[in-house]
Amino acid sequence: MNVRDLIGALEYWAFLALIQRIRIIPYRMAIALGRIAGVLAWACDPLHRKTAAIQMRTALGETYHPGMPLKVSMNHGDILIDAIRYAYMNDIAILRRVTVEGQEHLDIALATGRGVMLITGHIGN
Repeated sequence: MNVRDLIGALEYWAFLALIQRIRIIPYRMAIALGRIAGVLAWACDPLHRKTAAIQMRTALGETYHPGMPLKVSMNHGDILIDAIRYAYMNDIAILRRVTVEGQEHLDIALATGRGVMLITGHIGN
């Protein structure tokens, strides 16, 4: 095994161990770790930090605040934690954590038998 293969194997096992820890620690602690990872990513990636600020300032105008890109990066940490934890949940566990709003409208539309097109707004997870 060459050095590159060894490094790749070590990275794999380190990430696998990290995923296993994220699965078993309390949710609030996992989210805190995700947010710390988001802060570190924000601090270490000036290109994306600047791009996010420009795009948000353009889109939001007067309502833009300089702290927003950092909050978005922290939210990405939340999403990472949720993606890991939800990947290992069964359907019942997921349904206990998900809230569906307006299900009755979808049921009525489906009952017509004509098909349904869903368009959603999406911010975060």
